[in-house]
Amino acid sequence: MWIEEQLRKIIAQAAHDFDQVIAQDRKIASSEDGTVRGDHLDQVLADQKNEREELWAKLHELEDAYTTQGLRRLYLAKEDKQTKHLATLKAEKEGLIKEVNQQMKESRIVPRQHNETINELQFKEKLSTTVEQLGEALKSVDQELSDTSDALDRERIVLTECQKITNALQQRLDEVQQPEAMQQATLEAHEKLNQLKAKHKAVMDELVEFLNEFYPPHPVDIIPGVNDTEAEVDTCELIFILEDLMNLTVLKPHDPYLKLEKGTYWSPYIETIIKAGVAVRDPKDSYKIRLVDFHV
Repeated sequence: MWIEEQLRKIIAQAAHDFDQVIAQDRKIASSEDGTVRGDHLDQVLADQKNEREELWAKLHELEDAYTTQGLRRLYLAKEDKQTKHLATLKAEKEGLIKEVNQQMKESRIVPRQHNETINELQFKEKLSTTVEQLGEALKSVDQELSDTSDALDRERIVLTECQKITNALQQRLDEVQQPEAMQQATLEAHEKLNQLKAKHKAVMDELVEFLNEFYPPHPVDIIPGVNDTEAEVDTCELIFILEDLMNLTVLKPHDPYLKLEKGTYWSPYIETIIKAGVAVRDPKDSYKIRLVDFHV
């Protein structure tokens, strides 16, 4: 009887001490307070606490039942039954101690769910955002690389052309710097110039002959009140008009127009060279004409 009494006291004291420790419900500040993960952990701990309280309630009920049954058998049972009951209580005590220790360990361990946690979801979201940003950056880099490649190809073409021009100019410079080549070039230039002069003289001679034959001097237009009273009327020579037009084109290219004074020309000659496309009138002044620009 003394042993059973001591066992009951030990179990009762252990249960009382554990209840006091659990009843304190100590809280430790954490950086996850107020977050979804922190609230989830608090809920898990609260559920485990409720389970521990239910287990301890069952433990107290078992303790009361065993105590009551043990006291009844204490006076009625024989010595061998008391020894068997004591061994049973010891075994139950050890089992209860193991159960308490196991519950204590489980209360300090937060079970990890098999599904994705908040941190994993946040990490995946950040990773997805980073991948999208890197994808956009890669497109920009590819476009820039393509533009740079095109510009490089154009620069290479220009460089090739410049090298060809440089080589040609250098070759020509080498040829010119040689005394024989310089002398030869000078002779060729003089020869070409002489040929052009001869050709120009021949053309001008043929033009003079043509104009003298088909466009001889003709009296100018009679202008009432200007030259109608003169005994001798001036003549208009087409060759002189063309000569003046050519001289103005060479000497005054910025203003090559010839002013036609009344009583100094014959109108059919002027209309002839205009219709033939040799000369044109000034759009602002019909009494001005100029030689048409001829391009060979």
